[in-house]
Amino acid sequence: MIKGQSLSGAPVELTVSEIIVVDKPKPGCVRVVKQDWATAGTTVQLADEDLVALLKEGIPEPMVAETETVASGFLPLTNAPFSGTPLPSDVNQGLIGDCRVISALQAIAVAQPALLTSALSGGPDTYGVALKRAPAPDKAPASSQRPEVFRVSGALPVNRLPKEPELLYCLRGNDTKDTSFPVWPAIFEKAFAVMWGGYGKLAGALEEPVMLALGLTSPLSSKIQLLNNAKPDPAAWREKMMRFHAENMPMTTTIQDKRHNYAIIRVSEDGVVVSDPNTRRTGDFLARWATPRHVSTAPGFVADSEVWPLFFPWDTFFDRFMWVYAYSLPT
Repeated sequence: MIKGQSLSGAPVELTVSEIIVVDKPKPGCVRVVKQDWATAGTTVQLADEDLVALLKEGIPEPMVAETETVASGFLPLTNAPFSGTPLPSDVNQGLIGDCRVISALQAIAVAQPALLTSALSGGPDTYGVALKRAPAPDKAPASSQRPEVFRVSGALPVNRLPKEPELLYCLRGNDTKDTSFPVWPAIFEKAFAVMWGGYGKLAGALEEPVMLALGLTSPLSSKIQLLNNAKPDPAAWREKMMRFHAENMPMTTTIQDKRHNYAIIRVSEDGVVVSDPNTRRTGDFLARWATPRHVSTAPGFVADSEVWPLFFPWDTFFDRFMWVYAYSLPT
C-alpha cells in the first residue's frame, strides 16, 4: 500500500504490484502499475523519507527505453536462470537495437558457456552478475580490471497493453506464464542496462565491451575485414576461422545488406552456420536449431528472421558478410 499525492494534487492510496523509480516528471516520483489495470499506470509523489525507505527495500530498476506504443512495467519471473548448459537458442533480441549485445551472448553460449554460468549467481528474486565494468557501451574495460558484482532483480520489462504482459527486450516472444524457459539472457542484458544507465543505452552498443566484460580478450589478429579492398584469400581465412572455432573462440559477424550483427554458431569444411539474434520463435523453432536451413532455400532471409539459423557455404558467406570478430580466453 502506498499513500501519496497525485500530479493533480489529490491524495491517493494505491495497492501496487510493482514500483519503478523514475526521474520524470520530477525527481522523487515513482510510477505505479496495478496488476489488474489493462493499460497504463499512474504517477505519485512520495515524501523523501518514504522514498528512501522504499529504495532500501529493493533494487532500483534500470530505466526502460522511451516509447509511445507501450505501457511499460517490470514483471517478476520465477524461471530458473539456466536449463542445463546455456544455448544460443535460449536467446532472442527484443524491441531495442542491441543486436551486438545479444549476438555476443549467443556466441559466448556456443563457445564458452561456462563464462555465463560462473558469472551469474542468486535468483529468482535477486541476481548477482559478475562483470568487468565497461566505461561506456562503445568502450571496453581495461584488461587489468577486476570484475564487480551488479545486483539486478528478477523482474523483467514488459508491455502492459496486451491482455497478457509481453516481454519487451531480450526473450521477447516467450510466454510470460511459461516457467520453463531460462532467463539468463535477459538477466545479463539487464545487468548491462544497470551498468550503462538504462535499457536505452544498449541501442547501438558494441559487442566488444560485452565480450571483455565477461572475461574474454580481443587479439588484433582476430578481426577479419571482408570489404574495403581487404578481401581475404578464401582458403586462408577459411582455415583461420576453422581454427578459431576449434579453439572455442566466440565469433560474431556483420552482414553487408544491413547494419545488423549475428553470431557464428558453427564452422566446418563446408561452410558457416550463422544465427540472427532476433530469430523469431515459431512452431519449428527447435527443429531449425537442430538442422539449420541452407541459405539457398531461404530467399529474402535478410529481412525475415523466422528462417534463422542458416548454413552458408564458404563462397556465399564471404560474399554476404562484412566483418568477423573472434574473442579468446586470456592466456
